[in-house]
Amino acid sequence: MIELGSKPDEVIFNNLIAGCARLGNVALGKQLYNDMVQSGIRPSNATFSILVRLHHQGKLLEEAIVLLKEEPPKHNVEPEPRLFLQLIQSCVRDRNGNFAIEAYKMLCERSKPTVASHSSILNTCMRLNMYDTAAEIVSLAAANRARVDASDTKTLVEAAFKKGKMSVVKNCISSMRAFGHTVDPKIAHIAETDA
Repeated sequence: MIELGSKPDEVIFNNLIAGCARLGNVALGKQLYNDMVQSGIRPSNATFSILVRLHHQGKLLEEAIVLLKEEPPKHNVEPEPRLFLQLIQSCVRDRNGNFAIEAYKMLCERSKPTVASHSSILNTCMRLNMYDTAAEIVSLAAANRARVDASDTKTLVEAAFKKGKMSVVKNCISSMRAFGHTVDPKIAHIAETDA
């Protein structure tokens, strides 16, 4: 293309980087991103979404966090909340609760996570038995006055209770009370009397 005098645009670069993500070729994907930037093409939220996928495939979640912190501002791009949700889900799927929490905090710095976002995150956490991460996200949501559906906190408490994760249950009950959600009195009594 370049030899023929054609200049690749953002769509072409995004497709090439997406191909690298599918094949797990992180080095080539990063090189293509650098080529894109050096050729004066401004990346978009679509580009950053593909790059998060690329880093997830390469098990480079810490780099993905740095990427979302540093790259959008360099290119005057306002990162969309969905990018952080995608990164949180990637971290949870890789069972890295600390990075998931860091990505969640980045999301909270930019906007209030939606009820649907919380539902999606909490369901993924429960599916992968990451109850501590789910409880911390609920606690951060309560502290940030973000909204979480009462059915999601109820499901989380009941599931954690069945698994015997009393510290998670206690943390969630505290958050539920902050939200004004109804707490099952039997579970609350057992959690409060648990040593």
